[in-house]
Amino acid sequence: MQAAVMEKMGEPLVVKEVPEPAIGPLDVLIEVHACGICRTDIHIKDGWMKAWFGLDPFPLIPGHEVAGVVSQVGNEVTRFRPGDRVVSYYLYVCGRCRYCLTGHEQTCETLFTGFRARGFNIDGGYADYMSLPEQYVIPLPDELDFVTAAPLVCGGLTAYGGLKGAGVGPNSRVAVLGIGGIGHVAIELAKAMGAR
Repeated sequence: MQAAVMEKMGEPLVVKEVPEPAIGPLDVLIEVHACGICRTDIHIKDGWMKAWFGLDPFPLIPGHEVAGVVSQVGNEVTRFRPGDRVVSYYLYVCGRCRYCLTGHEQTCETLFTGFRARGFNIDGGYADYMSLPEQYVIPLPDELDFVTAAPLVCGGLTAYGGLKGAGVGPNSRVAVLGIGGIGHVAIELAKAMGAR
């Protein structure tokens, strides 16, 4: 398959042939139809993983904002089948600590003891195919096209998490400072939540 690979820190991406990812019994293989480009991809290229976590993830296929179609499933996968439209969640969390259990997965206790994230230090979606555990795959409604959906699994969730955490709801007044990649999504989400 074709993939865009970060060979070394600070170097440009190289498009090349790489083996198709294998899947285990609980994994899903996604044929990537869209993958967002996030500012974090640039930080990873510039050495962020080394500075924050002491990790050297290179060579690495970046890309954590993935939308596509299920191509194959492991023999123990129960929620998906080939042909399903999906997006993927990139951050691998324990699901059992107090943060995960209260809906704050982004502060999971394992993040600084065993950081694992698709496109950060595990190959991501700048490729024809990407595999990941079933628990990190989310159904994609037919109403959303792949290109629109892909960035929602990072920037969209970031904006939504902030609004939800702030208690935004009907008749709330919201000010968004900085209408960039996340800010413009926050405005639309705040309106959808009934805020002004």
